[in-house]
This record gives sequence, C-alpha cells and structure tokens, in this order.
Amino acid sequence: MVQGRKALEDTEGRSLEARAVLHELQCSHPVANAFLLAQYGRVRKVESEDELARTAQGLMQQGLGSRGYGMFSCRLPDTELAFGAAARQRRRAWCEAELERLDAALHSDAALQRSLRAVAQMFAGAAFTPLTPLLLAVLESQLQHAHASQALRTLDLSDVQALLDQQALQKQAQQQLRGEFEAALREQGALHSELATQRERAERLGAELPQRAADAASAQRWIERYATALPELASSAQLLAEAQALALEASAAALRERINVLQGRLRPQMVALAQAVGAYLSGARDDTERFAWTDPPRSYERLEELLPPVFQALRALAQQIERQRGLGLADNTRQLREAEQQFNHVFTSNFCFKLRDDVRQGAATLQRLNRHLSEIQFGTDRFKLEWDWVPRLQKVYEFFEAVEACVDGLERDRTSIFEAEQLTDEQRATAAELRRLLLANDQGASERALKELADFRNYRRYDIVRSNAVGSTRLSTWGTGSGGELETPFYVVRAAVLAHALGHFGRERREAPALRLMLSDEAFSKMDEARSRAVLRFLSQTLGLQLIVAMPTAKSGAVKPEFDQEYTFSKLRAEREGQTLFVSEAQEKTLHRQALAALWEQHAEQARSAARAAFEAAND
Repeated sequence: MVQGRKALEDTEGRSLEARAVLHELQCSHPVANAFLLAQYGRVRKVESEDELARTAQGLMQQGLGSRGYGMFSCRLPDTELAFGAAARQRRRAWCEAELERLDAALHSDAALQRSLRAVAQMFAGAAFTPLTPLLLAVLESQLQHAHASQALRTLDLSDVQALLDQQALQKQAQQQLRGEFEAALREQGALHSELATQRERAERLGAELPQRAADAASAQRWIERYATALPELASSAQLLAEAQALALEASAAALRERINVLQGRLRPQMVALAQAVGAYLSGARDDTERFAWTDPPRSYERLEELLPPVFQALRALAQQIERQRGLGLADNTRQLREAEQQFNHVFTSNFCFKLRDDVRQGAATLQRLNRHLSEIQFGTDRFKLEWDWVPRLQKVYEFFEAVEACVDGLERDRTSIFEAEQLTDEQRATAAELRRLLLANDQGASERALKELADFRNYRRYDIVRSNAVGSTRLSTWGTGSGGELETPFYVVRAAVLAHALGHFGRERREAPALRLMLSDEAFSKMDEARSRAVLRFLSQTLGLQLIVAMPTAKSGAVKPEFDQEYTFSKLRAEREGQTLFVSEAQEKTLHRQALAALWEQHAEQARSAARAAFEAAND
C-alpha cells in the first residue's frame, strides 16, 4: 500500500535537478509520480565509480548505486524488474512460464497421490512374516564386527605413525627449500637488472666526463674573475664553497633555470639602477651626497667592468641611508610606508569589502523576500519588489569589485590603492572622488556624502509591482490610484518583511513556534471600510499575525468584527478649585466577533435599503 496523499504533500513544489535519474522515467499517474519523486527524487545519474563514491544517492548505468554512505550492486534478475514496458513484458512472460510450471507440478503431485493410494490399497489385508530369525542373524553379524574392532585396537601402529610424521616434516622442509630457491632466483634477476642499470649509468657518466670537466674549468675561471673584480667582497675559496653548497641544495635543471632567470633580469635591473642613480644625483644638494658613477656594461661577459660600479653604488647607498637614519628621514619614510599599508588594509577590509558584501546581501534578501511574496495573494493581486542600480553608486560598487583583484599586489608593489595600475580610467576617477571626500576641508559635507556611500540601501532604487489578471503596474507609475489603493501594497510588503524577519516562511517553519506580534499606529487612515477589513483578514488569517492596532475611536467601528479585544483610552479636561486638570480613563472590552459581524452586516443592509429607497423616491 502506498501513502499517496502523504507523497503528494511532501513533493508539492519540488523540482528535479538536471541529472536526476527520474528523468529516465515517464509516469503520467500523479500518485505514482509523487511516490517515485519522494523515494528516488534525490538519486542522481553518475558516470564513474569515483563520482559515485562522492555522491550521497547515485546510480550508474552499470548497476552500481550509493545510499546511506554505502555502495552496492543494484542488479536484479529480469523477472523482478518493474519499470519500463519491456521489463513488464518480460516479467509477464516469466509469470506465465512459472504458472505453467506450477500447473505441471500440481498435475505431477496429483498423479503421485493416486499412485500412493493404489500402493496403500495393495498392502491392505496383507500377511506379514515374523522378523525374529532375521534380527538374530543381524545381531550375530554385529557381534562379529565388535570382536574384529577390538582385535584391531590391540595392534601396535606407533611405528607407522612415526613414519607418517617424519614424512610430513620432510614435505614441509622441501616446501621451505623450494620457496628459498625461488626467492634467490628473483633476487638474482633483480641484481642482474640493477647491474645493467649501473653499467649504463657508468657509460653515460663516462661520456659526459669531458664536458663536465670543461664546465668545471669554466666555472673556476668565472669564480676567479668575480674574486679578482671584488676581492673585498669574497675570495675564490668562499665562492667555491658557496657554489658546492648550492649544488647540494638544488638540482642541475633548477640551477640552469635560475641562471636563465637571473640573466634575463640583468638588463632591466641595470636600466632601473641607472635611472635611480641618475635621479638621485640630479637631486643631490652638495658633493657630500654625490658619488662618482660610470654606467657599467649590461652583460655578464664583461664581469670585471660590471661589478665595481655596482658595488660602489651599493656602498654609497648604505652610507646615504646611514646618514638619513641619523637625520630621521629613513624612519619617516618607513613610518609613512607602514601608515599607507595600514590605510590600504583598513580601507579595503573595513570599508570596501564590508560595504560590497552588504550590497550583495541586500540583493539576496530582496530575492528571498520576492520568493515569499510569490506565495502570498491579496485578493486577486500579487506583489513583488523590483530594484535597479543608482548609476553613480554602481560605479562605486564596481570600484569595490576591482579593488579585490588588485589588493594583493598593493603591499608587494608598495602602491597606493588610489593609484593601482589594475584600475580602469573610470575606476580611477571613482577612487579620486573617494579620496577627495576623505581629504575634503568641508568636513560636514564630506561626512554626509560618505555616510550616503556607507549605507548599502542607497545603491539601488526600489519599486513595488502589483500583478493580477488585468496586468502588472508599478507603484511609482500608479498615479491614478486612491490613497487606500496606494497604501495597500505597503501593508502587504511590510507584513511580508516582518514575517520573513520573524522566520515564518519555509516548509520546515510552518506551524513552528515564532513571534507573531505586529503593532500598527494610525492604521488604515486612507482606506475605506472594505479594504481595511480585507487587509486585516490578510494579516491575521493568511500570515497568521497577532495584531495590535491604534486608531481613532470614530474609525474603529467598521473593523471591530476583526478583533477580539478593545481598549479605549479617553482624556478629559476638568477644573477643581480653579485649577485645570486632565483625567485619563482606560476601558477594556471583549468583542464577540461573530455577533458583531452579523450586527454590522444587518446595519449595512439597512443602510443600503434606505439609500436604495431614497434613490428610487428621488427618481420617481
């Protein structure tokens, strides 16, 4: 038996993912389709066993499946398959064959029963021969067998058992020796293979020996050239020891790659050095800050001419840094750099990224709210929210997105976030505007502008769209609607926002405990009687909210049938002994909703009848 109604309720609104196995089935019966969706809706089609091992519920075409953290075979005989016309046809054929087999077996059992009855009739009234002489012969044979067994047990078979034990030990030793012999053969083969490999390696190293000797001699000459060019920096022995240590740490291929990279960097680095030295010398104030500079060659082949000018520039740079450190300029530069790095971190993490995430989260919240609004209907109307970018603030959001891509290189390149090369011209203009606001002299105006930027709600324009059988209308273009018609969408949307915030939506939240209180002041001031009562029924019955509404007593009569309790507050003016006093009075009433509704309907009908009679009398 299938719980059809339960299956229909549980699968209402559920959709299949693209790789669901139920896409392979065609089922037109609603209950059967709901049962299959509830049972196998989350089973996915899987291509490989690796993917099946990571799938909670999956099925391969080869018949392997997974469920409940286990993998198993899903193969069944053709006679037990149920899905598909061909499978049902094969099962029907099997059932027919099984029925014929059981029918034949039934006929065979009936024939056997008839034969047994005939045999029973044959033995009816037969005379039996005494069994005593036969039993005596059997007992005599058993006695002879017992005597023979006793004689066999008295025989001494210890020598035979010892020989059998010795034979078993010999077989075991033979098996052990055979295993050792096979292991020795395998080890001999491995040694032959290793010997061949070592011979090939020796031949290869022997062929490479002349070239390696030439490379070693060339390296020794480079070491001597370096030590001759800068003897105060390192000796030949020190350079040779460092080279040997470096060779032990890295492979030859890695060292060659490193050499190629360094050779490629030499020319641009020398160009940058020459430009930096030129800029420094042009800004030097006196001869104490200047030093002699000769533009060195930009090739390792002229090492003797390359190293002395570079090393001289390094010495002059160290002396200048020491001089500036004494004056405090170096510390100021370092502090400025640290302050810029800290500003980049604070500006990106605490402002750009946080505000960008708030803008994204706002859109996600609006999308969830639209999903909840799609489940709510007010009469024949449905409402949804629409939003669009404010163009000026959209550029700010795009700047925040671009900052994420270049923030990692700011500290490495020591660049200001407002001058990052990864930014486009439009994004640089936005960054310049932000910097202008941060550095503006008019602190009040800049603070207001920055507060506007910091509020994620300002980044979009919002509108409410009403949809019904007639069409869709945006509230911003609803110029001909009455005050009550314009106020109704706000009540529906605000109530939906409140219900969403209180966690009322979602199938798992239905009938779950939650706060359901809604307070409203000066409610329904622009609505007529029918619309006010319709909105109240929508809030209390559709959304399940408990309402506390404050309104003037004169306007409360039409909506009293929708409430259970009424509290009336009055403030009276009085005089005592020449002094003006104010007296406040509170009164509680319990309203009987059904009686009030019937009474209000009766008065409404009387008013309609009176108006109809007056109209007819005026037109006679």
